[in-house]
Amino acid sequence: MTGEKKVFDGEYVQVTLEECGVHTYERVYLRPGITVIPVTADKRIRCIKEKNWNTGVTRTKLVSGYIDPGEDPLACAKRELSEEIGVTAESWTLYLCAESEEGTVQKKQYYFVAKNLVAGQAHPNSDEQIEGFVDLSFHEVYEAVRAGAFGTGSTAFVLLKLTSVERQ
Repeated sequence: MTGEKKVFDGEYVQVTLEECGVHTYERVYLRPGITVIPVTADKRIRCIKEKNWNTGVTRTKLVSGYIDPGEDPLACAKRELSEEIGVTAESWTLYLCAESEEGTVQKKQYYFVAKNLVAGQAHPNSDEQIEGFVDLSFHEVYEAVRAGAFGTGSTAFVLLKLTSVERQ
């Protein structure tokens, strides 16, 4: 952030301004996060059903969360999987680290595939409205991504890549 002036410093977002001659550039720094793709023994992807606090609409999404300061990304992934759906995994693979370091919005997101799932007790944060989970086939996830259910960013890319490879 050399030459940048911090104008907002929140828990998850930081905004700066950088004066460059006649232009002022805004930059947004998002706290690093993780996304977990839990794969069941019968090759299905376990997604959570979570009610959006703002709209009240329940949506299907992947386990995700922000990395605490000083926390290792894998440790965060394990914590979030356990908190949100009460599952641990015996096998973990870092599938992709999506990082944008240039431009207006800067973020790092780690995508982990978790296999050999072991059921346990969920204990979501008090601000999360998790209503359960659903196991979707690779084809169902692929079609959901194509329909826009998982957005258009790096999560959609990772799911398309993973499901395309696994469906072959």
